[in-house]
Amino acid sequence: MSNPSPHILIIGAGVGGLTLAQGLKRSGISFQVYERDAMLDSRLQGYRLKIPGETVVKLSRGLTAAAWTTLTETSGLVHSGETNVNAVDASILACRKKRLAPDELMPLAVDRGLLRRALSDGIEDHVTFGKRLVSWERLDNNKKVSAVFADGSRASGSLLVGADGARSVLRPWLLPGYEPRDSGICCIYGKTTLDAQLQAQFPEKHRRWITVVRDQTPVIEAIVARRTSPVTMVCEPCRFSHRESYPFLPPDYVHFAILFPTALLGHHLSEEQVDHLLRSDAPAVALDIASEWHPSIRSLIELQDRHLTHGIRVLSAPAPIPVWESAGVVTMMGDAVHLMSPAGGVGAVATLEDALLLADVITDEGVTPASMARFEQCMRDSASVYIRRSLLAGSRFLDLPYSE
Repeated sequence: MSNPSPHILIIGAGVGGLTLAQGLKRSGISFQVYERDAMLDSRLQGYRLKIPGETVVKLSRGLTAAAWTTLTETSGLVHSGETNVNAVDASILACRKKRLAPDELMPLAVDRGLLRRALSDGIEDHVTFGKRLVSWERLDNNKKVSAVFADGSRASGSLLVGADGARSVLRPWLLPGYEPRDSGICCIYGKTTLDAQLQAQFPEKHRRWITVVRDQTPVIEAIVARRTSPVTMVCEPCRFSHRESYPFLPPDYVHFAILFPTALLGHHLSEEQVDHLLRSDAPAVALDIASEWHPSIRSLIELQDRHLTHGIRVLSAPAPIPVWESAGVVTMMGDAVHLMSPAGGVGAVATLEDALLLADVITDEGVTPASMARFEQCMRDSASVYIRRSLLAGSRFLDLPYSE
């Protein structure tokens, strides 16, 4: 390692920032995480994540033993398969159990909040909350970097990593003018507690594993509008074991995500009005969308935990990701670079892959202009594949033309 004692400044205590921190801790490399929010769970950021087997293997090697144990024991039970259902009459359109290949590992189904909690295990003293980055400066002939925070404080280190999400403070400096595009899709996600009432109304056949609910466009509406505007809901149960060891585990629940064309809300609405509607009234919008669905399916939305339902306009980075001149002492990863549609179910996976790769590069090669440039190119290459998958999934779900 060219630099025997680097100190890494990580901006953002999300999934990516905390995974990077865990990898650095495992390698004995100094770091500090700075998070703008006041606490770990200040904002809703989605619920269930599915981590594929190959990424699970990398996590097992990249996390500390304590974090890995907490992660695996607080993950949900996994049943691999898919059921496709007609929204209007609840008829099953397709159903198939997934059969793992001999060398294929079972994925992990994790609650995002529990994942962040597991990734914080053992590094609590290295995470500082209420720190909003406002600028940065090169030091010592570009061998070090200083981070400047809104409260006037500073921190210096060998590398500044922007793991601060879609609203990244670092991105405008490294990639000026580069912003995610509006995909023309909205997503409302939430969860419904899997209690006796839901079990009585929402049949077991709809909650075996991943269920995709399809609401097709009526014929005359499609003719008049000259387009189709289907709605797709993806839902999956999240059930937990090990409750005796982890009393903070939430009740079992069914996670849902409703994807629909933004135009379904009305052509007259501006982006700001759509954002306001989804922020302020997402539960009601979800209920309105599901109003003509079969009662057994609609029950999932009627019984939703309303304060946990959240809506967003779906933004996506373009693919391929543009190349930027590597700064050497500053880099970024995750949604700060490659925000993508939730339709592909791989946004968080791409972020985890970034963090694990960066931890390995720092451990093996140190912090040098060459090592950071190599990391950034590998990240761009792999993330571009994930972005294309997400865009393709969105087009398939909503019968939209595929476009990068």
